[in-house]
Amino acid sequence: MSAQRHAAATFAVSLIPPIPPIRQDLPMPTLLSQALPARVARATALPLALLALAAITACSSVQQANARLDDARNQLRATRADPQTHGLGSPELQNATVAMDAAESAFARGDDSASVDHLAYLASQRTVLL
Repeated sequence: MSAQRHAAATFAVSLIPPIPPIRQDLPMPTLLSQALPARVARATALPLALLALAAITACSSVQQANARLDDARNQLRATRADPQTHGLGSPELQNATVAMDAAESAFARGDDSASVDHLAYLASQRTVLL
């Protein structure tokens, strides 16, 4: 570093004020309730509790997978990928697709699992006919 750059850097550093030392005699709050007035703490407790309740409710309402529906879906997907079924079973493949759509919509509506299982079984049996 040249002498001129060193002098400029030293001058720039000298312009920065020193950091004051931390005062040890001031009390520091350790808990949030000590830092906030009680009224503010009570006012924020209800919204936070409602937010936590909403998060728990959202996680518990996730729809569970239906194994028979998944099997029928995979079976129909495999049948569609099979080149032998393209020319031979077009009407049957369409019937299987319609049955699968009915099972999917019943599952999406939240119908009981017996109804979804029955519709998925019908879709898989129509796929077997191919």
